[in-house]
Amino acid sequence: MPDIKFKSYSLRTLVITLSIFAIILIALCGGLLYSKANQIMIEEVAKESRHRVENIKDFIETNLLAKYENVFSNKVMATISTKNSEEIRYFLDHSEEDNLYRVSRLRNDLELMQSAHLGIEDITLYFKKSDFVVDTNYYYEDALNSEEYDFINRLSTSVPHQWFQRVRPDGREVLTYIFTLPYKAESDKIKGYMYIDIDIQYIEHMLDAMMGSPDEAIYIIDKAGNSINSTTATYQINSMQLNQWMSEADFKVESIEGRKTVVTFSKAGTGDNDWNYIVVRPMQSFFLSAQKLQRDIVLVCLIVMVIGLLTSYLISRRLHLPLRKMVADIRRIYGASFPAHQANEYKYINQVFFLMDMKISSLHNQLKNEQIHSLLRGNLQEMDDLPIPPDSSYLIGYIRLHSGNIDTFRTRYQKMGHVHPYRIITINPRETAVLYILHQGEVEHDSYDQIRSEIEKFKILTRNDFVFSVGLGNLVRSYKEIPNSYDKALQSLEYVYLYGYGAILLYRDIIGRRGWPEKMEYDRLETALSAGNIQTTTDFIHKFQEKMMDSDYSLEVIHLAVVRLTATLYQVMLRHELQDVFKVTADFFTSFKKDTLKETLHHILEYCQKVVRFIEDSQNNSRTSTMKDIKNYIDQNLDQDISLDALSERFSFSISYISRTFSEIFQVSFSEYLTGMRLERAAESLCGSSKSVTEISSMVGYRNVQYFCTKFKNKYGVTPSQYRKSMQGKEIQDPDYI
Repeated sequence: MPDIKFKSYSLRTLVITLSIFAIILIALCGGLLYSKANQIMIEEVAKESRHRVENIKDFIETNLLAKYENVFSNKVMATISTKNSEEIRYFLDHSEEDNLYRVSRLRNDLELMQSAHLGIEDITLYFKKSDFVVDTNYYYEDALNSEEYDFINRLSTSVPHQWFQRVRPDGREVLTYIFTLPYKAESDKIKGYMYIDIDIQYIEHMLDAMMGSPDEAIYIIDKAGNSINSTTATYQINSMQLNQWMSEADFKVESIEGRKTVVTFSKAGTGDNDWNYIVVRPMQSFFLSAQKLQRDIVLVCLIVMVIGLLTSYLISRRLHLPLRKMVADIRRIYGASFPAHQANEYKYINQVFFLMDMKISSLHNQLKNEQIHSLLRGNLQEMDDLPIPPDSSYLIGYIRLHSGNIDTFRTRYQKMGHVHPYRIITINPRETAVLYILHQGEVEHDSYDQIRSEIEKFKILTRNDFVFSVGLGNLVRSYKEIPNSYDKALQSLEYVYLYGYGAILLYRDIIGRRGWPEKMEYDRLETALSAGNIQTTTDFIHKFQEKMMDSDYSLEVIHLAVVRLTATLYQVMLRHELQDVFKVTADFFTSFKKDTLKETLHHILEYCQKVVRFIEDSQNNSRTSTMKDIKNYIDQNLDQDISLDALSERFSFSISYISRTFSEIFQVSFSEYLTGMRLERAAESLCGSSKSVTEISSMVGYRNVQYFCTKFKNKYGVTPSQYRKSMQGKEIQDPDYI
């Protein structure tokens, strides 16, 4: 029995499904807790690390370096007053000559200041007026003698009042701070400089004392990307890696040298120095408590999972019994109406409901479509109940789809908002009809405008998916007149031939089209085709199209005009006996019929162009043959008096025609060709015969031997006799030598 098959399979499936759900739910909760534990730990580490790096930055810039700045700022500020008699201020305006005791006292002051403040490597004063230097160790009468001369020489281009790293001549790395004298003087007002050097090793010693463990490291990066210091714990990190980290975030957890490491940044942007501070700390101590919490989470999740699996089994057993009863009831009531599904009860029930819904929906749609079809055809006796409200006005829209799927079109159209109720049915795979239901007494003009506006809006929204044309019939006041509106919609749609794809055509606009075309002068087209004139042919067909489009001719009249146009083309083909060339068949006229007038005329124009080219080529072949006859006559009669007049009389063509056509075909003018041939024939005779120059001149048509020699020399660069000598290699006496 199928029930027995269902029993084991369905129960097993239900247990597995609930078990998988329990496992996924527990795994998600456990993973969330696990991830949350990591996140909390990292946030705490980040918070503490940011606090650490800010403290270090505050110590370096606000306490340590600021202490040196403040001490020496107080000393240098005294130089602002011209009444101050201290040595620094004095030497800004006076020479050191005869004042060496002051120089000595100044050096002692610098030495005393150095000893009073730890970390100072040197203090140097440079006075521009006398060009001498004093530091904590020496007095240099000429700045050129100082080891620091290169740096002193660059003081004017250095940025004052901020710290920067440099290497002294003795190789020691220092941080240097420059004061302009007088204090904060600029440009031409600067009379001297004072700069202090702080030993970087002293700063590194202070930073090492602030580290929590030997494995912690701090890096200070200047705005050029260079590291100012190196602490005891040095990781193998290059400047490029540090700059990349700083561009991403102010806190990262990185694997450095195989160890999980916290990297914290304090980015540049505040203060005068524009330095970045980076603290690198190992993560071992932070991970211990987190790992214990993570192990506890995993254990709890495993316990909950086991409980969830047992619960899933019990719930599955409980749900399976009523399910079996439902399947048995369905089979007992409906019997063999639905095929048994051999998978499980759920799929069987789903299949039953799906098939029932499909049958009901299919029957409902089939009935509605049949009723609408009958209504359009006028078979009202076939309907017991109208599918539309009886007391309304109606208007039919007939839609022809040129590209796109008709079912997709219907679905999109039904989703769009509509002003009037409607019913839509599919006529065939490319056409559908819409029955618009309007209120009684509604003005026809307003109804047309509303429906056309609605269709135009839909056309814009779906322009990338569909191309369709619409014919709207007349407004009718009774459902019995709906077939009449349907016929008028079909008539309107036929005018797609004139207006092209995508047109929205209203019956009220075409009802007055009754005109008859004016005389089109088809003989002009016939003449242009026979003459091989492609431009006139093209212009005629374009004018024909404009006249048809701008007129009020009925569609039947336009079709007759196109047939007359095609007949003219056919007459020309018969006259020139082109039936076999173009393989004209019995369906010649119908082969030009296309969906639109534009396509039809384009096809006719292409065919006309082929005919014109063929006729033109035939005429060109005739011209070429005639010109070849003229050329042969010239070649064989060079001794005669040949001219365009003589050729015109002999061959019965005008002088201008012979001259123009000869040049077009042979790409050389008549006179150039005649002269060239005569001189070439003369050159051959000079080499191959012993005739005199006079005889040869007459033989090639020159009666004046002097003129012949002039033309020959213009072409070959030598006289005829010289040419004969050069070609034969010896001189031949010529009684007429010129």
